[in-house]
Amino acid sequence: MNYRIISAFLGMIAVILGLSMFLCLPWGLPAFGGGSSEVRGAVGLLLSGGLSTLLGATLIVLGRRADKQRLFRKEAIIIVSLSWILAIILSATPYLFSKTERVPGVPMSFCDALFESASGLTTTGATVFGELENTETLPRTILFWRGMTHFLGGLGVVCIFVVLIGHGSGGKAVMKIEHSVSGSIPASKIRTQATYLFYVYISLNVACGLLLLLCGMSLYDAITHSFSVIATGGFSTHNASIAYFTGAPHTNGLAIECVIIFFMIVSGTNHWLLYWAAIGQPQRLFRDSEWRLYVSLILLGIAITTSFGLLHGDFRIAPKTQDGPPAVGVALDGILTNDGSEDPETLNRRPQTTINTSAEHAHPLNAVHRSAFHVVSLMTGVGFVTERYELWNSTSLTVLMILMFVGGCAGSTSGGAKVFRVLLSFKALIRYLSETFSPNVVRTTRLDGENVDKGSLYSAVVYIFVMEILIFFPAIFVMSFEPNGIWLARGESQEEKMTDIYVASISLFGNVGPAFGALGSFENYGALTGPTKLVFSSAMLLGRLEVWTVLALLSPNFWRDR
Repeated sequence: MNYRIISAFLGMIAVILGLSMFLCLPWGLPAFGGGSSEVRGAVGLLLSGGLSTLLGATLIVLGRRADKQRLFRKEAIIIVSLSWILAIILSATPYLFSKTERVPGVPMSFCDALFESASGLTTTGATVFGELENTETLPRTILFWRGMTHFLGGLGVVCIFVVLIGHGSGGKAVMKIEHSVSGSIPASKIRTQATYLFYVYISLNVACGLLLLLCGMSLYDAITHSFSVIATGGFSTHNASIAYFTGAPHTNGLAIECVIIFFMIVSGTNHWLLYWAAIGQPQRLFRDSEWRLYVSLILLGIAITTSFGLLHGDFRIAPKTQDGPPAVGVALDGILTNDGSEDPETLNRRPQTTINTSAEHAHPLNAVHRSAFHVVSLMTGVGFVTERYELWNSTSLTVLMILMFVGGCAGSTSGGAKVFRVLLSFKALIRYLSETFSPNVVRTTRLDGENVDKGSLYSAVVYIFVMEILIFFPAIFVMSFEPNGIWLARGESQEEKMTDIYVASISLFGNVGPAFGALGSFENYGALTGPTKLVFSSAMLLGRLEVWTVLALLSPNFWRDR
């Protein structure tokens, strides 16, 4: 085992994280809207950045004599897994050192900070914060760091490292684990390929940020929301998520939503296809079977949710209020007592969801727009919301849950099973049925004009099966050991608790973020217990690394054999 090169890689990851923390400090200056409350945020970032940089420098010194050409697949798996674990732990320290409060009067615990960090870096977007707009409890610098974790996690800190440094065959080994990089690419070109991917990612962030700025967002909001959209994360700077901009002054809410829908679809596309389209070969995009199925699923999802939503009256329009957008109830986090029930005082100050039964039905075009936003948001894993979609009819919710599971395209920042695995699984099913009835006929399976071997079909089916198992067991654990206080406070039944937790498990493993009910659109995960947050943090990491990389470390044979 080449421990020195592992140490060197981990050291560079820690240094990159430390420098990124320092980049958040300017947002605490008065010129950028900072106030006296930013002192805590600045101190937290300085301490965390110093710790990360010092640790990184130490690890680099320990690995200074590493043979950078002797990086094999085993070392690459260890580097990718440990890099994400180290990054999650270090990224949690700013929340703790700044004494950030998840709700006023409740400091973040280690489990809270770890959950928020894991959610940011894995681009899940689930949060424990119940109040985002109070700078006294959550400084702007820390809120920007929260968005920065999306930016770093979107492309992957390991990929960024390969782009900045480059390690020949070693870099290729890391990239093949971190991204879907073909084994036919020569080692000499791996840094070039990674750089192209990096340029696409940066260009999308810049383009999205500029358009959001033109639509009326502040510079702070435009940057943080572009981080979330392109990384398919979902962290917002406002309690009401994107719904905030519907009623915010000097902003064009409709234009903002349209820009976000477009870039969510783009971000869920294979970034290699985006590169070919950018250099004048868009035909590769339209010839790709995975992308065509991806777009077809989005259109089908929009059609079903719009049709059933209009049928069941899901898109009623309530009059605007002076305090914000229509029909948006921002639910603050609750405080649980020792017996697991919710503190009545906290419950009394929590804004409740209200449904205006006298509201008018929406115009069909308005319904299509609102449906499209949430279908695209949940399928691509961004998780932005503009209304309480969990109040929609059961058919629409089933469609949304399925799309959460499927996710975006391979080679994108989206999570989920990935569209290409679903496509290969259907091809495997068709081939199996054909061989069952005609076992003596030799058949080939083709995708985009190329033969697909049985091993690839088998791998896709096995991955989806394992993903379902890994979604099921955390859900069972949480259902069994999570207190009922959250659901009792809402007057909900055990069946609703089970549904909320199971959908949350799908959402977090698929790196989506919001779920249904008590863990839905305008809710958060802050009131859950520490063990539940650790289980869900692990689910987010497994989903981001697509299972095999982390599970390999648990095999005794992995540590014995070359």
